Amino acid sequence: ATCIHGKKYSFTLLYIGDNHANLLEHDEIFLTADGQVEYATAGGYPRIKRALDLLRREAGGRSKTLTIDSGDIVQGGAVVQATRGEAVVEPQNSLRVDAAIVGNWEVLYGPQRLQELATKFKFTTRREGGFTPVKT
Repeated sequence: ATCIHGKKYSFTLLYIGDNHANLLEHDEIFLTADGQVEYATAGGYPRIKRALDLLRREAGGRSKTLTIDSGDIVQGGAVVQATRGEAVVEPQNSLRVDAAIVGNWEVLYGPQRLQELATKFKFTTRREGGFTPVKT
């Protein structure tokens, strides 16, 4: 909960990051706490969207949540690389992220391409000097 102008507000913070343009679910190798190797399904925008939608419902609706993405969105599989990040724009927008931070991989295609992609994402991007609203 937080107070703004003396009024108390409660919300649920949802955090995602390092999607690395994994458009589809895939098997991933994980190490357990005791050092064992475990295989599990990871990634995939449809899977992430289902999880976010469920968490938003449990929190009382989207207006009761703030979803933040820590970046590393546009680097990953061959399709995304061949389109210089374009192929991930719609799947990312489907997640309805409220704010994102530019990750270290977002500069992969150069600063000009980063600016082009930033205008296509439907959230506020973080850059030096503050948040810059992006067309929604």
